[in-house]
Amino acid sequence: MSMSKIPSNPIMSELVSRYVQQYIIEESLQPGDQLPSEAQMVEELGVGRGSVREAIKILQSLGIVEIQRGNGLYLREYNFDPLLAILVYGMRYEPRMFNELGQIRIWIESSIMDEVVAKITPDDLAELEQIMADWEAEIRAQRPPQASDEAFHAVLYRQVNNQTLNKLLQAFWLAFAELADPDAPFNEREQRIHLRDHQAILDAIKAGDVALARQCLLNNYAYGQQSKGHDA
Repeated sequence: MSMSKIPSNPIMSELVSRYVQQYIIEESLQPGDQLPSEAQMVEELGVGRGSVREAIKILQSLGIVEIQRGNGLYLREYNFDPLLAILVYGMRYEPRMFNELGQIRIWIESSIMDEVVAKITPDDLAELEQIMADWEAEIRAQRPPQASDEAFHAVLYRQVNNQTLNKLLQAFWLAFAELADPDAPFNEREQRIHLRDHQAILDAIKAGDVALARQCLLNNYAYGQQSKGHDA
């Protein structure tokens, strides 16, 4: 595909960015594929080098491309990095967003619980059991079990086989983690209640009880909201 020349105007860099996005789609480029060089874009589009550089910055900020120094410009895997940035900013600027995003997570997770119970496999259950064991070990070591908590929910999310949902909820997790206070004292009592609630969710899933699993999930979030606004 040849990039058609585009007219000059004050928002040239945005137009170049849109043309590059269209080029990616029309050429069916895949993550890791190389894009035309800066010099090629200047020549083929008939625009200034400054406009191309600004366009590349726009594409980087959108998480679409990455520059590999010495190698050129490459297409990134589809991601929610721009959403993550605005979520973190939004929760800092407007604190009520913290609870509202937590509520959205509750709605999503509770709504997929029937599919989780229907599709979960013995291997998934074994993985969840191992996550619980790792979680217990982290608490004994007085380490925040954020990784185990996230891994537990990731196993649930993947049952619906929806990559966009997975990426969206991953952005939520990262946004909440970004706001966590690294100097907050470790509260073993709260962590053990959190662990207990997740064990109850797992037990209900193993029993095939959708209603109970959903209620255990809601109980966990309810406690999290009561205890210093922790992410559940």
